[in-house]
Amino acid sequence: MGNRLFVGVLGNRNSGKSTTWNTLFGATVRTGQNTRTLTLYGGECVEVFLISGSPEERQLYAGDILENQKCRIILCSIQYTETLRQTLNYVVENQFDIFVQWLNPGRSDAGESYDRLGLLPWLIGHEASFSMRDGKGAPQNRTEELRQFIHSWAKARISLKTKVYRLLASHQRGSLHGGLSMSSTLIGSALRLSTRRSIFMLYQTPTSPIL
Repeated sequence: MGNRLFVGVLGNRNSGKSTTWNTLFGATVRTGQNTRTLTLYGGECVEVFLISGSPEERQLYAGDILENQKCRIILCSIQYTETLRQTLNYVVENQFDIFVQWLNPGRSDAGESYDRLGLLPWLIGHEASFSMRDGKGAPQNRTEELRQFIHSWAKARISLKTKVYRLLASHQRGSLHGGLSMSSTLIGSALRLSTRRSIFMLYQTPTSPIL
């Protein structure tokens, strides 16, 4: 059981990688210097670090981007080129658990692509989890697959609910010491989050296995 998780969305150029991240977060997101909060289920959330533009497209080495990044969950776009092995070798060397979602066919692809780089045997050999999804369709199902996987991984390793409790406690302390009170909107939002439940489960189909 690894202590860090690497979640990669793999595809050709314009395959729908950025759309996947935007849908996952419910907003337009880009690579930044800091972590960001990803909402999961039941009011739980987790800190993640996102690399939206793939290192391969930007001609960067993933290790240079992540060298000083201590976040336990990394989300990363990966372009299907020879140089993707540099990214994957880095996460293996740093003992990440790996989940790769391959958008095949991608949004702009003519059709499904053959695995000419031999990626699937490599992933199996390194005990990575893998799925193949259609990048031409609506992104909601594939983003919920990512959210479900991250939630399942993190729940066994991170006290997710304490983040919500600390957020509420922080506002309550502010009310006591600063004469401020939590608005009904904030309280209502917290309650709605706390009652949310997952309705999506990881699944297998003959054409899109999770290995």
